[in-house]
Amino acid sequence: MLKKTRKETARRSSGEGKTVSYLLASPKTTGSEYLTVMVAEYQPGADHTLHTHNPEQVYYILEGSGEITVGDETARVEAGDCVFIPSEVPHKLKNDGNVVLKYLCCSAPLYNEDVEQHWNIPSEQ
Repeated sequence: MLKKTRKETARRSSGEGKTVSYLLASPKTTGSEYLTVMVAEYQPGADHTLHTHNPEQVYYILEGSGEITVGDETARVEAGDCVFIPSEVPHKLKNDGNVVLKYLCCSAPLYNEDVEQHWNIPSEQ
């Protein structure tokens, strides 16, 4: 069964107006059993705190550049880079550039938290 979502109609999560993530695939949006997919946009200067969680993740940088920390390693990232983040490894991302940093994030298994609580802002349409 075909399940299609769009960023403009996806539920959102925002961090102090500097970051926004759009929930594209999850049990609630597509019936996914194992995977969560979202796209995020970080304004210049935006970042998120060092954190961990159970799902493994892949960040694929779509636009912009920044600095990513995974475990005890920090590196520059830019459009076209793909970064793997193992389960329970501390990580964070910062947009230290002058343009919006956009990335696609795929996580598996599903987040343990309730996605409806994290992505709690209705769609833009």
